Amino acid sequence: MLGRYTPDSPSGYAVAAAHHLERLLYADLGYDLIHVHTEDWNHGMGMELQVVMARKRDNNLFSLESSWQVD
Repeated sequence: MLGRYTPDSPSGYAVAAAHHLERLLYADLGYDLIHVHTEDWNHGMGMELQVVMARKRDNNLFSLESSWQVD
């Protein structure tokens, strides 16, 4: 679905999916700051995604965490 796994760089499909997710989150939450952290669990067998966003006008903090693995 997201293209072929490469250890050095993400596929174009994965980058497009990440940009789409970022646009959807911004449209929904209207954040001012965003921090995205990914962790690869070696050899494409799993991954963790953490997204933390802050909205200054009302001092709100949002967090999204997801992980998946291939068994």
